[in-house]
Amino acid sequence: LQAAHHVDPGAVAGDAVDALGPIYDAIVVDEAQDFGDEYWLPVEMLLTRPDKAMLYVFLDENQDIYHRSANIPVTGEPMVLDRNCRNTDAIHAAAYSHYRGAAVEPPEIAGIGVERLFASDIEKQARSIGSLVTKLVADENVAPHEIAILLCDASDRPARERALQKLPLPAIVRLGRVEDFGPGGLTVDTVARFKGLERAVIILWAFDNCDVGRDRETLYVGMSRAKSALFVCGTREACDRILG
Repeated sequence: LQAAHHVDPGAVAGDAVDALGPIYDAIVVDEAQDFGDEYWLPVEMLLTRPDKAMLYVFLDENQDIYHRSANIPVTGEPMVLDRNCRNTDAIHAAAYSHYRGAAVEPPEIAGIGVERLFASDIEKQARSIGSLVTKLVADENVAPHEIAILLCDASDRPARERALQKLPLPAIVRLGRVEDFGPGGLTVDTVARFKGLERAVIILWAFDNCDVGRDRETLYVGMSRAKSALFVCGTREACDRILG
């Protein structure tokens, strides 16, 4: 909504508070690292008893890819969630090499190793991804909606989407974006738009020009979306760099 209509989300939230008034005894805010300063006053104004109401805030500063994080209106020491319950140990090792902060205990499930798909350009990389998707869906019975292809860099997104559309994928596979999720729908979208979601299989793509320092949050978010299997597709140098 913000991108499509150039509206100020803080102002919209304030208008909603004016119209509805305080109506909640408790509020839970997830992905709070994406909240700017303008969000918090409307959130607090929705509470019926600000002095006694419950406001729970969950955030991961390593996912601050929009660079909006602001001062959180919660006092006291935070409770650190220090156990990874989403990924396998292999995925954890790859993703958390880009993580900064308190130590997080890895999962007990070892899982399969992170696989690298080497190819030199977009067309060849797309063909490698297509062969992998066909193998997963046709041979290993992975449902298409359990697979997502995530782009770290969206600058050449149209070219990458066109390359994927040309592929002879299994008939049951329907390529779409986050909002097209459903049976048969294989998600092709950016890491930024996919943040907060997960799939059994993630194929990370379009990171050839990523810098592990500058783009640390994007790489961490993209890799950590995978629950069971993570594949990275790019040049040999780029794959080694982001997994190094």
